[in-house]
Amino acid sequence: MKVLDVAYGPGIVSKKIHERKASPVGIDFFSPEMIKLTKSSCLYIEFYESDAPELPFGDAVFDAVVMNFGMLHLPRPLQAM
Repeated sequence: MKVLDVAYGPGIVSKKIHERKASPVGIDFFSPEMIKLTKSSCLYIEFYESDAPELPFGDAVFDAVVMNFGMLHLPRPLQAM
């Protein structure tokens, strides 16, 4: 199972996804500091910088999409969903 973790932050949800034998892909909005921190502790997870409403993936790439606390930070949450 391939799971997209939107606004992955420190990678907590992506780590749990990986522990359950699924393949997490994290995406976060242009936060170089957070990406550097997360990449250093989660070497087995793919991470990308992008904006939630404009994902750089095609249709039907993921089996599931999750978002932990990121919804609180989106200026247009309905558009992102």
